[in-house]
Amino acid sequence: MVKKSIYRLCIILIALLINACSLNQSNISSNPILDWPQHQQELKQLTAFQASGSLAYFDTKSRYYGRFYIKQLAKNEYQLKLTSPIGTSIFSLSVNPFEAVLTDKNGEKYRNKNVESLVEDLTGMNIPLRNMTDWLIGYANNNDDKIDDSGKLSQTQFKQTDKIWTVTYRKYTDVKFHSNTIDLPSTIFLNSGRSELRLSINNWKIL
Repeated sequence: MVKKSIYRLCIILIALLINACSLNQSNISSNPILDWPQHQQELKQLTAFQASGSLAYFDTKSRYYGRFYIKQLAKNEYQLKLTSPIGTSIFSLSVNPFEAVLTDKNGEKYRNKNVESLVEDLTGMNIPLRNMTDWLIGYANNNDDKIDDSGKLSQTQFKQTDKIWTVTYRKYTDVKFHSNTIDLPSTIFLNSGRSELRLSINNWKIL
């Protein structure tokens, strides 16, 4: 009887040890600190994509609600179009490493090497477009970046001109990427203290 009890106790202890080991392995593999570098490497491969959705812009002088369409052709080379909520064109923007060209709703074209200055001078909106290639896809590489429980970026900061922008990622969505999927932002809030931009992305396409 005693031998049977000892035998059963050994079986229970072995089962507990095996379960503990498997839980430990699961925790290691799902550690967000370990998952984030892998996700960063995947994001670096995104050089061409399309994204569209709705946006809201607020500052001390104005408010704007509308829709946007972005097509990135390569790093720092993209096209951006803003429309009203009913689809009326506000402006379109074509950017490459050498200059930015803004076309207004009347077809007039304006050029400037500084894309933020061009947009702010003509529309009044202060948008961090030079860093858009990174923050739009949820990429950053700062020591104080905040990572969520699934190993994706939840908040980051960057400086543009004389402003510090805080970018907060509220939601992500699965997007087809090669033969797999990748998590890309679907809700992004940007705040510089004086300006705020909110994006809701309902369509991603990797090119």
